[in-house]
Amino acid sequence: MKFEPLKRVKRNILLDTDIGPDCDDVGALVLLHHLAKKYDISISAICNCTSNPYGCGAIDVINRYCGAPEIPVGITERSDFWDGADTKCYNRLLSEKFHTKYQPVGPKHPNSAVELYKRILEKAEDDSILFITIGMLNNIAELAEAAVDLLNRKVYAFVTMAGRENEKQKEFNVNCDGISFRKFTEVIQKPIFFSPFETGAGVMSGFAEKGEWNTENNPVFLAYREYLNAMRPKKTYLNASYDLTAVHFAFEGEGDYYKLSESGKMLCEADTNETIFQTGSGKDFCIERNCTEEELGAYFSRILRNA
Repeated sequence: MKFEPLKRVKRNILLDTDIGPDCDDVGALVLLHHLAKKYDISISAICNCTSNPYGCGAIDVINRYCGAPEIPVGITERSDFWDGADTKCYNRLLSEKFHTKYQPVGPKHPNSAVELYKRILEKAEDDSILFITIGMLNNIAELAEAAVDLLNRKVYAFVTMAGRENEKQKEFNVNCDGISFRKFTEVIQKPIFFSPFETGAGVMSGFAEKGEWNTENNPVFLAYREYLNAMRPKKTYLNASYDLTAVHFAFEGEGDYYKLSESGKMLCEADTNETIFQTGSGKDFCIERNCTEEELGAYFSRILRNA
């Protein structure tokens, strides 16, 4: 078997997110909590890879909404990294409206992401962690600088939303920090299962214009509404499901929803940050859909609307 999904082999989860530049991170967190409860999987930490001051607050709000307020939250130690006004369409609202405990709204300062990850990995058994990344790879690159042997020993595999599979083009998570992405692919010895742009781009999930879930007390709906109203006003609050496919695959693996490419490696041009997946030689794989976009989008939407 190329990949051992969490539904078959229980491992603890670390999740790294850039929550803010898009709202599918919120959808991915909701899906994460839903499937963790379904399969009795522990979430050891969730960290924000941007310096957006409201990112950790949004994570906290969704964690509490999904019944998991105790999960440790961390943030990159970088400054001025993806924290502009266009990255605060919804996370500031969520942080303030639902009274997060994290600064600048609450009194608590989040953990350093790298230090939090290190503490968790030091206590973990070998191959006992599944690492899911749905943002830029700066936290992982910095963790590798600090403790690459620990990372390669304790982590079973990475499931990473990043890159392009079929055509050499730029992809957001890579293009934002190509240096960190290239370091990540160079130093990680365990398999990386990429959910590339193509897998989630056409899978539309979220909320319809009207429904009982559309309330001011639903932070999931508010995140989708505020982001989509700001970025591309539509009558429905449906969005691409890039990050959701990575989280979903981590639990379900190959089967009705997904299949895997041949093994290979994700190439990244140093001068342009363009990526393409090259098969034939390498330890990594691309996650591909094994169902229609409509089927997967409807499944995700049901979970988001019933959270």
